[in-house]
Amino acid sequence: AVLTACASKDGSMWCGTDGAGVFRWQGEQMTQFGTGQGLTSLHVAALLEDRQTNLWAGTYAGLFRLVGGRFEPAPGPPALREPILALLEDHQGNLWTGGRAGLVRLDAAGGRLFGAEEGLFGGAVRALAEDRDGHIWVGPNAGLYWLDGEKFQYYRVPQEPYLQGIFALHYDNSGSLWVGTDLAGLLRLRGDHFDQWLGVRDGLPSNHLTAILED
Repeated sequence: AVLTACASKDGSMWCGTDGAGVFRWQGEQMTQFGTGQGLTSLHVAALLEDRQTNLWAGTYAGLFRLVGGRFEPAPGPPALREPILALLEDHQGNLWTGGRAGLVRLDAAGGRLFGAEEGLFGGAVRALAEDRDGHIWVGPNAGLYWLDGEKFQYYRVPQEPYLQGIFALHYDNSGSLWVGTDLAGLLRLRGDHFDQWLGVRDGLPSNHLTAILED
């Protein structure tokens, strides 16, 4: 199963899979990257090409970067050796990783783990987004949080009794935050108001949403 896809600036397409590593499609050629190319886990949940065209892979064995045709473990806190489930590059060029061990920011000063001391609770982080003011939004297993300075604030969601987890976040060009959930359908935060699309009544074939893409 394909878990994540990433379009590269050179026109190629990268896909991460649940058990077969990473595939690259370029023109008519397909190349597979697995244990022989440095990956120590073939379960790849997140891919990101940053503005310097570095390709990052979030795997069940931690964070990797493609260097010279091989994947190498990324240096940083021990949390980067745990399963990585989400990746984000912010407007300053910092790389954010979400995973089972929490949230890590990689910047010029090194790596920093954000957890309970910074106001972030809720377990594994599966979704990340940045709004137009530079605030980082985080979707852990429980609740919705946003970064205010160096501390996270909890954002109350009216539908929270039914919100079992956030699997996808996307901040669109109109200024709305879209939230894909596990069992609570699709949410949209516009201003201070949440709209919800739930189940067959609103045209969704499933209330379990794992990805959101703006074309």
